[in-house]
Amino acid sequence: MIGHLVGCPIELTAGHVDVAGGEEWTQAQAQVEARRDRSVADLMAEWQRASGSIDAAIRAADVPVPVAHDILTHEQDLRGAIGAAGAPDPVAVRFLADGFCAVLVRRAGKAELAQIELRDPETGWSAGTEGGVVAEASEYEWSRALTGRRSGRQVAAFGWSADPTAYLDVLCPFGPLPEADIDD
Repeated sequence: MIGHLVGCPIELTAGHVDVAGGEEWTQAQAQVEARRDRSVADLMAEWQRASGSIDAAIRAADVPVPVAHDILTHEQDLRGAIGAAGAPDPVAVRFLADGFCAVLVRRAGKAELAQIELRDPETGWSAGTEGGVVAEASEYEWSRALTGRRSGRQVAAFGWSADPTAYLDVLCPFGPLPEADIDD
């Protein structure tokens, strides 16, 4: 995963973003394979050497949304893997939840499911389309669930106004939700 996180912004600053954010981009640019045998120290040195270009791309708003989503999602993956507190920036959490909810709404529509609105009753956040199924959990939990970081059982346990079963199949654009629970 670290090879991907280092390679992602380096590929971005090199202008290799034509298929950004998907498996094809990750493998086509050899982000992972090119770094497979490198140590974490070597990867961090590569990141440090590229940091000026990466910072310039971010400040110039040259980071495609899929790349930003990818980096933010994997940052939390790393936090969970090392047992670090899951205290990501609330703006980043909202960015992920809003973006992936928009994808969910499109996927649910294509599957001819009722409209869906996601809500966080504590913050007042909502995304999606009013007037259909309502599902409640924290923005953080939605940001993790919509990126495949929660199991179907965990998502089904969120507060749903209707049976969530059909939505579980379209919730994550990267494939089926995991079978095993994920806590981070």
